[in-house]
Amino acid sequence: MNKKLLLTTLVVFVANFLGGWLIYGILLKSAMAANTPEAAKPLMIDPPNMGMIAGGQLVLSLLMAWILDRTNSNTITKGITTAVFVMVMLSIGYGLMWSSMMSMYVNMGTGMGLDLCGSIGLGVLQGAGGGWMLSTGNKAA
Repeated sequence: MNKKLLLTTLVVFVANFLGGWLIYGILLKSAMAANTPEAAKPLMIDPPNMGMIAGGQLVLSLLMAWILDRTNSNTITKGITTAVFVMVMLSIGYGLMWSSMMSMYVNMGTGMGLDLCGSIGLGVLQGAGGGWMLSTGNKAA
């Protein structure tokens, strides 16, 4: 692991953490809560364990930074394109798998749509930050 990958991970982590708070914690909070089945609400931890959230996001930020680096997504535009693609695929894939095994949403289409919107927003933030960080130090051709 090199210094640039670690710095990119840090930038993606900040975008991921603050973006998740903004998108899921503020913008989509009431819509997601309204689409959560009553049976699932007692299973939620209030307040959530922020240490575990940060740890999980750090691991996912390293994964995204590694993907951005390996796909040569070293501009903001390339970073956004790559990260949004990855986030859309993860959102749809996990949404379908989780929904096949448990009642995650009152309305599956609405819940998956909300999560997809959140994932796209996070992908834009992660990709912009990661692409920018990977572009630093590159000489213009």
